[in-house]
Amino acid sequence: MGIENTYGRQKSFEDLSAQLGQVEETVGRKLVPETDRSTVLTMPLAELKERYPSEYQVYLESLRIGTQKISLSEQTQEQSYSESDIARIQRALAGEEALDRETLARLETDPAMLQYSIALFFPVVGERLRNKEEAVASRIRTGARERALKIEFLDQTYVIKTLENSAEAKIAQIAGEAGIGPKQFPSLAGFLTEEWLEGNLITHLRSEDCTPAYMKGLGHLLGDAIKTIHENRIVIGDQLLSDDMGKSHMVVEKNGDVHIIDFGAAVDVSNFPNLTDEEVLCLMRTDATIMMRVAMTGEDPMDLISSYRGYLVRTYQTGEELMKDKDIQLLKEGLYFLSMRVPNVAALSEGIFAELDASTE
Repeated sequence: MGIENTYGRQKSFEDLSAQLGQVEETVGRKLVPETDRSTVLTMPLAELKERYPSEYQVYLESLRIGTQKISLSEQTQEQSYSESDIARIQRALAGEEALDRETLARLETDPAMLQYSIALFFPVVGERLRNKEEAVASRIRTGARERALKIEFLDQTYVIKTLENSAEAKIAQIAGEAGIGPKQFPSLAGFLTEEWLEGNLITHLRSEDCTPAYMKGLGHLLGDAIKTIHENRIVIGDQLLSDDMGKSHMVVEKNGDVHIIDFGAAVDVSNFPNLTDEEVLCLMRTDATIMMRVAMTGEDPMDLISSYRGYLVRTYQTGEELMKDKDIQLLKEGLYFLSMRVPNVAALSEGIFAELDASTE
């Protein structure tokens, strides 16, 4: 599966509006004024490029990623880029400047850009692509708040994805260096570039493989990984094992290793109780009680940050207490949901808590 060439035709207003909202949530600011929104998202591309060059740049680079194999036009021609061209495009992808029309026109007719999308200009990955190394690109959906490109070379597969919070890159780097998360590579502001882990989510394991001994061994590995991330004063804050829909953040590799993926809800609690609004929101969004309240009442989560911060300060004396209680609550919920999908979850639980209990002795 490759990246669809969608530059020459419109998607629906609803799809583009939703995508634009996701991009704005990622960068933390409005990219298109509300008064211009419907116009910008429905205007023919040629006119859009003429009237809204800054918004067009965001539109082109952030929204136009499809999910079908590309079909290159006979009119497209291969483009070459100088070091200064690449640096300007990288700054634009990081939201630091807008691209000029000439560069945009070159991107539109570059087969490599159409095939590999923005990955063509990322450190490490882009260098290999521009050196004509064989690769396959596909778009993957990792969650409601992030989007990702998977780039498969013969010897290495990378994932480029948007950040969910401003601390995610730092936390992912810590996890990668500790060997409990994917290895991280140089990236651009607002994105992660990391290794693709070959294996299965724990929710996708075959029942016949989930013997009591095997599951207990996985539990010890996961417990040790959680212990390691907690030693860095980081609350994972997300469901590692399984939520009610079967989503998991624990990968079991083919060699038996266990890794945690996606730290979009993780928080460094070193400064507790002085948490930022973003950190409080991360902790809040995986709190089933508060999010049920949001769903039932229609309240804006942003309006609840102050009251939720107060709840955290009243409930926990230290960041370590918050960190352990939050992740253990999520583990217990995950064990319940996982038991509906794979056998011998009790053995998994035994292994996990043997490691976590040992860490408190």
